[in-house]
Amino acid sequence: MNLLAATAAKDVAIDLLPALREAGAAAPGPTAAIGGLSIRSLSKSHQLKGEAMEVLQGIDLEIQPGEFVALVGASGCGKTTLLRILLGLERDFTGTVEQDGAAITGPGLERGIVFQEHRLLPWLTVEQNVAFGLGGRVKDKQKVRARVRHYLDLVGLYGFDAAYPAQLSGGMAQRAAIARALINQPRVLLLDEPLGALDALTRLRMQKELEEIWRREKVTALLVTHDIEEAIYLADRVIVLSPRPGRIKREIPVPLSRPRDRDSSGFIDIKDQLLAEFQLQAERHFYYTI
Repeated sequence: MNLLAATAAKDVAIDLLPALREAGAAAPGPTAAIGGLSIRSLSKSHQLKGEAMEVLQGIDLEIQPGEFVALVGASGCGKTTLLRILLGLERDFTGTVEQDGAAITGPGLERGIVFQEHRLLPWLTVEQNVAFGLGGRVKDKQKVRARVRHYLDLVGLYGFDAAYPAQLSGGMAQRAAIARALINQPRVLLLDEPLGALDALTRLRMQKELEEIWRREKVTALLVTHDIEEAIYLADRVIVLSPRPGRIKREIPVPLSRPRDRDSSGFIDIKDQLLAEFQLQAERHFYYTI
């Protein structure tokens, strides 16, 4: 891993670890929060050269417990910013964001995140990286080891616990990152283009594995992706955001049986709807800029 990636990994640790430690000594169990998300009248601006740049505008979205929702939209439309708000890392916004009726005011154990880069710490083994997600809250080493082994087995990395990130393929590293995000048994899993850096064949395989993990863990999932087919393959609903400022332009349900057949008429019809929506956005942007 290069210096830039290692620095990013440290930054994530610095962002999240204090909040995880403040969240309490016990990991949430099966009877904890069920994972519904509610976003109302959400708007967010950044300061750029002393002026406000609106990133998100008037977002209203309800996500049901156990639902898999995908966010798609042009680069810069605020998809990742929305995930950061839901994670609790962004607090300067207007509107409300809630999980199971409680306001999200900071990072918590009930939400996990997987980034586009795996952000594993290069000096730790896979087992240590996954255990790092616990933030030192579980003191019994045998319990920690058993929980880590469970999630490594879930993501198909059994036997790689002693490996270092540099010894893993891209897909294996992302599996380890998913295991780290799940180690606290969150009810909401936020996915920020988690498969975007993978080659095409690995990405297809990981989409299938991610769906299986979602099904087995019964977790609510919110995926940011630029891959339309990926969104249709994984999601129960696809939310289309407009170019900046990001607004919900359209919601497209995906009422297809699982596992999805990419060659089915239903899959192709939804893909055509999304492609038409993006073509319309591109044309409007072109005419606006000239």
